Amino acid sequence: MENNPFKLKECTKHLIRSWLFILFSIAPVALMLQSDDEMEMVAMIESVSRFTRAAVISNPHNITWIRDRGMYMIVEKTPEIIVIISTILLILFIAFCSLIFMFVHMFIVLQTNSNNRSRENTRRVRKSLLVLLIQLIVPLELLVFPATIMFIGLLAENWISFEISLIMYLIITLHSIGHNVILLLITPLYRNFILYFIARHLLRQTIVIPQKSVSVIKMSFYLPLSIQDDIFQFQRIVFLISTILNVISLICLFKQTPPHQTTFKNYVILIQVSITDWMINLVYIIHKVLLTLSDINLDILLAPIPLFPLPAGYCVGLLCRAKVSMRLQLVHTTTFGSTILFFTNTGVAIIICVLYRHQTILMESNLFKLKERTKHLIRSWLFMLFSIAPVAFMLQSDDEIEMESLIDSNLHNISWIRERGMYFIVEKTPDIVVIISIILLVLLTALSSLIFMFGHMFVVLNGNVANNRSKENIRRIRKSLLVLLIQLIVPLELLVLPAIVLAIGLLTENWITFEISLVVYLIITLHSIGHNVILVLITPLYRNFIAYFISRHLLRKTIIIPQKSVSVIQVTVTR
Repeated sequence: MENNPFKLKECTKHLIRSWLFILFSIAPVALMLQSDDEMEMVAMIESVSRFTRAAVISNPHNITWIRDRGMYMIVEKTPEIIVIISTILLILFIAFCSLIFMFVHMFIVLQTNSNNRSRENTRRVRKSLLVLLIQLIVPLELLVFPATIMFIGLLAENWISFEISLIMYLIITLHSIGHNVILLLITPLYRNFILYFIARHLLRQTIVIPQKSVSVIKMSFYLPLSIQDDIFQFQRIVFLISTILNVISLICLFKQTPPHQTTFKNYVILIQVSITDWMINLVYIIHKVLLTLSDINLDILLAPIPLFPLPAGYCVGLLCRAKVSMRLQLVHTTTFGSTILFFTNTGVAIIICVLYRHQTILMESNLFKLKERTKHLIRSWLFMLFSIAPVAFMLQSDDEIEMESLIDSNLHNISWIRERGMYFIVEKTPDIVVIISIILLVLLTALSSLIFMFGHMFVVLNGNVANNRSKENIRRIRKSLLVLLIQLIVPLELLVLPAIVLAIGLLTENWITFEISLVVYLIITLHSIGHNVILVLITPLYRNFIAYFISRHLLRKTIIIPQKSVSVIQVTVTR
């Protein structure tokens, strides 16, 4: 509004634009003015080589090999260069903070000044802001963050390894692809044009493009009350079993895990490394807590019935029945957003555990061996990356009137959900499509990363590095990796693959039916049970403890557990 203290005049905006262009050009221009002649570069390379041969510096960098690769360059890290890099890093940080401030301020203004705008106008402005925010995800993830890491590495040479810096540089090269993909996904006209072109010229099919979608197929979206009752009964049974198994697994984790030792124990569960690393122990506990919270959220508090592949559904849980002054939009954001957040962060915990196991196998000289700071950076980046889509979805807000309109105008006649409980429906806008696409991309990327890490671990054990370990040690490590791989079958079969199917169904509404989507959703609810069952079955200590407890306290029998079955295989990992 004109009376807002942050409202700028036109001349001020022109001045800021000019100042920004000048500010963002100072450091690159200053770097271009730096000149090192050929003789100086040769002398610098020779100097580094001499230092390497004489072992003067602690981290030798023999880079004379670059002469054989083509034209080369090297710049001396003078105080001027350090100032230039620091300026670039400061500009990136200020730009990032400015973007956050402006977006937060815009949402606050829309919320506080909603009385001065019509509801429809406010809704459209908010959606346009979300679309803009989603478009900025690409430059943030593929440009700003990698550039920040690279410049930090230039300032603090020992913080970021060469391999990580090279990966960050390659990530930056993906920026153009990511930008174009987001642009096509977020613009309905572009999507329809591409679909029409593929169908008309590649598939040789004639299609008619309606106003909102390429084609509409009549699909049944009705759930009889009898089946609904069976589903709720199934969810209650699942919750009861899951709760019992969660308690048992946590007791085993805290009471039966061997104490701290200097060598690594047998890797028998997803992230259990004899609890020698407090971070891994913490991640595992977080994983269990997330599973428990997800069970409570799905089976007790909300008890939702989604209507996938439509972004709609209803719930009859405790919160939905209580109707504790909740707006309808809070229900659907809590149902979808929090559930997705629980499951995505469970995926983060799994990836972190496999990454930790991957790093313990690698020797210090391995190309993929990461420094501690880099591992902390990757962990933080993973949690942030996996939380973007759920948080962006939680920012979506549709009022009650709009939901009623969406239900009435829906081509699949879903008005019956009004009689089942608190209901929700989300309009499949371009920003929603992009959010779902990001979730699907993250799932596929995580799956590919796990496959790569396991493949690389087995390659390392079978390669030249294996010569540095005894055959018995290699055999035990390989066995522990197989155990870890078996442990991952549960999240893959009961979480990742079903989630990919649901995401594809939401993107392509006519590919997967409502009935199949409902079955896939119910499969996801079994993840907690499957995880705990595998955990207990795959760990000899936990199996023996449960067998002893049942025989001693339930069957009133005295049994003796052989010492060998209780002992834990020790695996020494040279680091």
